[in-house]
Amino acid sequence: MGLLRFLLAVSVVIVHSSPVLGFKMMEGFIAVQAFYIVSGFYMTLILNEKYIGKKSSYWLFISNRYLRLYPIYFVIVLMTILLSLLYGFLLNDFGKLSYYLNDIYSMKPFTLLVLLFSNLTLIGQDILSFTSYQETQGTLHFADLYELPTIYSFMFISIAWTVSLELNFYLIAPFVVRKSILRPLLVLMISILIRILFYQWGYDRDPWIYRFFPTEVLFFMLGSLSYHLYKNIPERIRHLHKIFFVLLIIFTLSFYYLPTYYVKIFTYYFLVMLGIPFLFKLTKNHPIDRYIGELSYPIYLVHPLVLMITLANRFPKLESLGTTTLILTLIMAILLHELIAKPLEKYRQSRINKTNEPVSFLQM
Repeated sequence: MGLLRFLLAVSVVIVHSSPVLGFKMMEGFIAVQAFYIVSGFYMTLILNEKYIGKKSSYWLFISNRYLRLYPIYFVIVLMTILLSLLYGFLLNDFGKLSYYLNDIYSMKPFTLLVLLFSNLTLIGQDILSFTSYQETQGTLHFADLYELPTIYSFMFISIAWTVSLELNFYLIAPFVVRKSILRPLLVLMISILIRILFYQWGYDRDPWIYRFFPTEVLFFMLGSLSYHLYKNIPERIRHLHKIFFVLLIIFTLSFYYLPTYYVKIFTYYFLVMLGIPFLFKLTKNHPIDRYIGELSYPIYLVHPLVLMITLANRFPKLESLGTTTLILTLIMAILLHELIAKPLEKYRQSRINKTNEPVSFLQM
């Protein structure tokens, strides 16, 4: 499944920059929600097959997930701050820091504390989608429409709200996706019902149907259902894994060029859910596929920083902004993976291996 995750991350880079060699992929929100499906599958898999016995400690699971996501995030935040300072001294434009510098005297201390806390910890960035910054008062206030030029200007990594939303899933996953399929089904139906009600009430736009966890959790549950499909694939159809692999990759690459917009979106989500079990069986022991899949997170998270560099007028472009951004993003993603993710992964696994006793308070 590494290739699928890689392509989803690349599609987001292309959306935020420009086509690569004239090639376009899917919209960013579709790639993000497909990521949620993949995440739902993986979390259900590890909670049922890895975090078992004493290893199913709630704190062990949550802290290990945070160790997986946070170090790379924090390094990129630090790099963004340093680059903004460099731009300020050399170009008199402090980048991301300029939003704070422009409002520092009018911003209320509590507002500044909330923004800095969310930036430094990842916590609550999805919730801040429902707020807007009131410049005259220096405070945050509720906004039922997503206002990108205001609140997310203060986020050092503007797309990190998706990671914050995923952390919400991690908090409930041990109570929802273990063992029985009934709980994921129930949560799925509740989430769909909330979406239907929101559409009827006129909340059919961002952030309510994209950044609101109760309406987005359905995608994680689709991934959880995919795990149960994986565990119950009849032996006579296991040979279909290569067919699903080809279908999913072709669909992902050609998505932009396919007709019938809403039909292809729902078809793609269904195909991802249905195809993940077969892709996982095909690629789970393939080291190259696993490696490129591990690059998806740093690719996704570092590309806004790369765009700060490539959008500079004096920065040389190779073919297009998208091509230049993608190449530099891949280089930085590999460095982040090799220097940060891989060493920490050994530590994360050692924490699990130390707990081998067969009992736990969190068996579900």
